[in-house]
Amino acid sequence: MTIKHTFIAVSTLTVTATALAERFGNLDSELSDDAVVCMSVGTYASVSGLDDMTLTPLGSDGAAGASYEGTDTFHVQSNSGVRIIVTGESLSNGRDTIRTYYFIDNQLGGTTTPADLAHDGNHQIKAVAQLNNISSQQSGTYTTEVTVTVSPLLGGNSGCGESQTSLPLDENEQWAFMAFEDLYPNPGDADYNDFVMAFHATESYDADGGLDTINLSFAPLARGTDYNHSIWLDLDGIIDRGHTHITTETAPLYQGDAIVKVSYTDLENGTIHSQYFDKDDDIPIFHSTRAALDGFANVDSYAPISFPKWKTDIEITLADSVNTLLERGLPDESSYRVYMHVNNTNEDIDLAAVNAEDGMIDSNGFPFGLVVPGGWQWPLERVHIDQAYQHFDDYRAWLSDPAGTPGFEAQNWFSSPDTSGLVYPEENIATLLDFIESTEN
Repeated sequence: MTIKHTFIAVSTLTVTATALAERFGNLDSELSDDAVVCMSVGTYASVSGLDDMTLTPLGSDGAAGASYEGTDTFHVQSNSGVRIIVTGESLSNGRDTIRTYYFIDNQLGGTTTPADLAHDGNHQIKAVAQLNNISSQQSGTYTTEVTVTVSPLLGGNSGCGESQTSLPLDENEQWAFMAFEDLYPNPGDADYNDFVMAFHATESYDADGGLDTINLSFAPLARGTDYNHSIWLDLDGIIDRGHTHITTETAPLYQGDAIVKVSYTDLENGTIHSQYFDKDDDIPIFHSTRAALDGFANVDSYAPISFPKWKTDIEITLADSVNTLLERGLPDESSYRVYMHVNNTNEDIDLAAVNAEDGMIDSNGFPFGLVVPGGWQWPLERVHIDQAYQHFDDYRAWLSDPAGTPGFEAQNWFSSPDTSGLVYPEENIATLLDFIESTEN
């Protein structure tokens, strides 16, 4: 595996001036001249110690789904905060490929150093590859090229630049996923396709390093149930729908006030309906999952693809700059609190970090909902997730004992699907996501 690196340096010089007459038309008025000079020059970094690496098996059996891992340590020096991103294709021998994941300091896709500080430290790049079915995996040497990119975090106290952070953090993935089992409080069939939706988030920071906007998009992908539901986003950390059994409070998504605009797009005719909400409102992402994706949709690999009928975009514009990147850090899957209301049972299912306090893990140890970073294939109808994902039981074991430390397999259970007819085809999911992206403005 060959590794190379790039560094993106940005230098800007901006001068703005404004003149304001306090009493227009009065010759005796005081004229205030305000000028702001903003300069960010010579943001530098050096990267050293990156070497080619070889992946070796974590176990000795070499069975289908076996993991191979390789690591390398490199050094970064910079005179500002930087974002370190790793990108690369799957390992290939020219004909076959092996799905490969890349981490910086055990974070999928990359990491960020403190925005307002110079940096001098070591980092670890890790590549993890997992075999497909043995019968479809040719032996031999597999290689690929991986790129580590170091770029400055513009903004902070310089007042010169702007920055963005996005979820999923893996730049090879545009969408993450949320999936539900809807029989709460009773255990379901654990195929996690009662409702599946794609989402992505972008947080943008202004020239002073304060959070300016949050943009969220949600689109339905699969529906394998007779029940109907509504899907909600909570902003202030308190579920405020009447008669809910959810009592857990979480940190608010942001501090201060904001304008919250929600746009519902009818994907069949392109019309858009927008509404505005307050921070203490719980926002309906989809009023009806049945209307968003009708019938049993995309849970059978042989049935025609059912395309979503609705898509929801949420734009949150902050009123001030009290939320900083340094304090917030990068978003993760638990940053956005989404929950389902099941119309047929009048029950709610909360995904906030798998809310165990309110019974969001069933009596068999299965969570009622999942948030998956990206590149996921959900199980087909009536296929138990333990069959489709061999390390999901490790994840469940950790959920039952969150004080423990999850192993690599537990943390990344979603990266080892059994593709022998147990999960929804990857090419069908790509078609669905391409359709959704084609509707974006």
